[in-house]
Amino acid sequence: VKDFETFLQLVNLYMTQPRKDESLLKAYVNNVKGYLPFLKQDPQTFFDDTLQKIIYNNSPWITSIPTAEDLDKLNADRGLEIYNSIFGNANGMHFTFVGNIDVEQARPLFEKYLGSLPSTGEKVTFKDNGIRPVRGIWNANIKRGKEEQSMINIMWSGETEYNREERMALKALLEVLNIKIIEKLREEIGGMYSGGMGGDIKKRPYTHYDIYAYVPCGPENVEKLTEALFALIKDAQEGKIDQKDLDKVKETWKKKYNEQLKENNYWLNVLSQAFIDEYNPEGVLNYEARVNELTIQDLQKAAKKFLDMNNYIRAVLYPENANVEAGVQQKKTF
Repeated sequence: VKDFETFLQLVNLYMTQPRKDESLLKAYVNNVKGYLPFLKQDPQTFFDDTLQKIIYNNSPWITSIPTAEDLDKLNADRGLEIYNSIFGNANGMHFTFVGNIDVEQARPLFEKYLGSLPSTGEKVTFKDNGIRPVRGIWNANIKRGKEEQSMINIMWSGETEYNREERMALKALLEVLNIKIIEKLREEIGGMYSGGMGGDIKKRPYTHYDIYAYVPCGPENVEKLTEALFALIKDAQEGKIDQKDLDKVKETWKKKYNEQLKENNYWLNVLSQAFIDEYNPEGVLNYEARVNELTIQDLQKAAKKFLDMNNYIRAVLYPENANVEAGVQQKKTF
């Protein structure tokens, strides 16, 4: 609290007086060049990089492992120019403050350090470059490394409408499926130690959902675990969801919610996200009621809508000596 004015001074300086340091850029480039060879040989990094290229059909917009030539093109003057184009225009910027703040004492500080920030009047927004994941069913076998270990990665994605209740149902579905993944794939089959599913609905640069499943396992268990995971998804789509699992998710969420209400970072995230995604932040106050209203039917509906078994990408990392053919196969298109 005593450093609040200093904090605002630093915010102002970050935006108005950035400094260029050629020596720091050079040190950064040399550092990255030093571990580039290790990145290229690391099976997981190679797998992730290859998977991104498959998902987005080799789009040049998608970040991949840089080359030494890419790094040599980095230019401090250009970097500073980009920085200033963003932070040299405070028009439309929204500052959210959470914590022990005396509003009357803070007001003149806001006027001095934030109100004086430069503004060109130009409206700043994001741009949709039109990058979309491939559609249909895709299978990719990727070979890298000597260790007898594999990674199954399955991704579902698509355009949708933004609905907070539907988003909550999707997240609850993924939590319930994670319970079943532990029970079936880890404890019953014994084919994995970690892994699970995650995903979200996002509004930028277009309203879409991304869902992923990742299952580290031995190469001999790839097909068995894939089939088991798909069977769990089919059960969810048919409404075969245990009420006790949904109740467990609800209780965990509500407990975490009541703990987070005491944290500044939670409120900061809620208020900032509400501004960015343009919804009423007061929804956080009835969070428990919305959680209590979740039903098995809500999760079943989400499973049918978002886990489309005619539209997914399955990529598997195999060791180089595995008895499988490397390559990408498109099984079904729209």
